[in-house]
Amino acid sequence: MFRVTGSYGFHVTFSNGVTASVQFSNDHCCSARHQSPRESSCPNAEVAFFRDKTWLTKEIVQNRRYVDDIIGHVSPDDLIPLLVAAAAYPAWTPIETMFFQGKALDIYGRVAGDRYDEYKAVFNGYDVVTSFCPLSRVVVDAYFKKFCERTE
Repeated sequence: MFRVTGSYGFHVTFSNGVTASVQFSNDHCCSARHQSPRESSCPNAEVAFFRDKTWLTKEIVQNRRYVDDIIGHVSPDDLIPLLVAAAAYPAWTPIETMFFQGKALDIYGRVAGDRYDEYKAVFNGYDVVTSFCPLSRVVVDAYFKKFCERTE
């Protein structure tokens, strides 16, 4: 899905749920940064990646210089490989649903090759716990109790 973000960029969301943000204006990390008034074109752009309210830029694109979770001054030629990497990033796959205190927590795994390489428990769109090991009921219950205390 494509979405225009104001008059200074766009978002692309891939089938794996990763959104690529491409922005260029005097408010972004690009050559137009100190130009006034706003230009409608720029030789490079600021790029970032996220999914489910979680920044993924540093996971998807390694060995780059970052400002927070963005990559600045990305040329059109450099943008295409970044978008391909975002589209190929492993998707979270639903594994099961656990119930705690009468509330459903969805358990997801992220596939790498022929097995899951990461797991997470999600409640109402928020990650309760993320782990590189399978999540047991004891671990999820402990983290869910802490999550509920923080959000009350």
